[in-house]
Amino acid sequence: MKGKGIIIELTALLDVILIMLFWVMMNMKDETEAVQNEAEAKVSEVQQKYSQLVEDYELLEMDKDEMSSEYEEEVNFLQDKLDNLDTDAAVNQRALDRYTEGLPVMLNLKYDSVGKLFVYDDESEIGKTLLISKDKVAECIMDFLEAADMSEDDVILCALVYDGERALYRDVKMVRDAIDEVGVEYRHFYCTYINTNR
Repeated sequence: MKGKGIIIELTALLDVILIMLFWVMMNMKDETEAVQNEAEAKVSEVQQKYSQLVEDYELLEMDKDEMSSEYEEEVNFLQDKLDNLDTDAAVNQRALDRYTEGLPVMLNLKYDSVGKLFVYDDESEIGKTLLISKDKVAECIMDFLEAADMSEDDVILCALVYDGERALYRDVKMVRDAIDEVGVEYRHFYCTYINTNR
């Protein structure tokens, strides 16, 4: 009987130990899963931050390249301006010299039975046109400038002379608009307006 009692007690003790071992193993499994989940979350967070950093870096590189390109363009533009400074000064001086000798181009708005625009260089009349339309007048002025050997890069000083008492407002406006149109083609075409009735 004594031996049997000891066996029963050991069996119960083994059951308790096995239950405790099972409980410890279950807890360890739960903790391992929690640690693994936490580690995966941290890895995922680090990967996201890394991806964001890579993206930010690529954007910075693109911005740097774009700024570098804009900087180079600006430097080249300023260098061209600097290189052309002497040329522009010489062209302007030549135009002023011609101005002191007499205006290179004079436009004179006159009337007989109809209004006509006469174009003179510093020596003589180089052409005339009827006041048909703004485009026609502009075309004629450009033809006259070309005939007088003036190029689109020349500085051209001009005066429009008209009698404000006789000239019709619409005619003066048409010629002014035509002169503006000429100024688009001839970048350095400058015109002053002289009303002889004032």
